[in-house]
Amino acid sequence: MQMPVTIRPAVDGPDDSYGLPTRAFTDPVFVSGYVEYVSSDEVMLDRVTVRTHWRAFLPAGTAVTVRDRIEWGGHTFTLDGLPHEVVNPLVGNTVSHVECALVETTAAT
Repeated sequence: MQMPVTIRPAVDGPDDSYGLPTRAFTDPVFVSGYVEYVSSDEVMLDRVTVRTHWRAFLPAGTAVTVRDRIEWGGHTFTLDGLPHEVVNPLVGNTVSHVECALVETTAAT
């Protein structure tokens, strides 16, 4: 099943008050992929926070980095670790797709 997935590539934005670059996002890149729910948990920091874990399956050769954001179905995700290419040994060790672990963090209501 293919769904529209938006990748928001990250770039260094203007420096903050400490002289460090902020993160900004360039024009979106649209691809067809698949996003599925994995799990969720609650974390108590200064308030109850819900982290929902998802996984994205993107076409082989899709350019995505750990700093990018992914948008799908009204959700905005950050990557949880490095994206990786998945090789299918049954079809000549070619890359079949790119997988990304995603996380969405929201305050519990």
